[in-house]
Amino acid sequence: MDERFGIGAFNRLPWSIPSDLARFKNLTKNATIVMGSKTFFSLPINRRPLPGEYRISIVLTRNPSDSKFDPYRSCRNLHIIRPGELVRDPNMIVIGGSEVFDLLSNDIDTMHLTVVRSTYACDTFLNFDWRHWNTVEVQEWNDHVYYVLERKRPGERAETQIGSKLDVEMHETKLAKLI
Repeated sequence: MDERFGIGAFNRLPWSIPSDLARFKNLTKNATIVMGSKTFFSLPINRRPLPGEYRISIVLTRNPSDSKFDPYRSCRNLHIIRPGELVRDPNMIVIGGSEVFDLLSNDIDTMHLTVVRSTYACDTFLNFDWRHWNTVEVQEWNDHVYYVLERKRPGERAETQIGSKLDVEMHETKLAKLI
């Protein structure tokens, strides 16, 4: 996400960070990933569903019978379902978009979050509040910061490592929901 919680513009990622995409690929290559239909159709056409012998893609949509999914129905590692049909599994990885994060946010215990050190003209934003997360790992680069976060338990005080001016500014602004 960018410094203002932006995660997309015109159904695309507005930045390109090859090392972060490589990390994403490594994290999800043997996983079940959950995404909304907008995220699915934002993937390059030759990457739908995301490749990987052991990667399973679940697309949540209000209309699984929509003909726009027809070209993908024969994919053995793709399941197109309604949100209410999702069987929660602690090993699933939610990859987007914002509606799916909102729907499943209470089920997410660990978050791998990349924060791009810039702002973009985004039209899709993540509803995120640092107060609910403890920082487990931080990796900093010139153009982005990668965090591994764990949800804090009720009554637990968040232990967040603040390592840069950007982090301080973000922690101060994350307390309000972006519109």
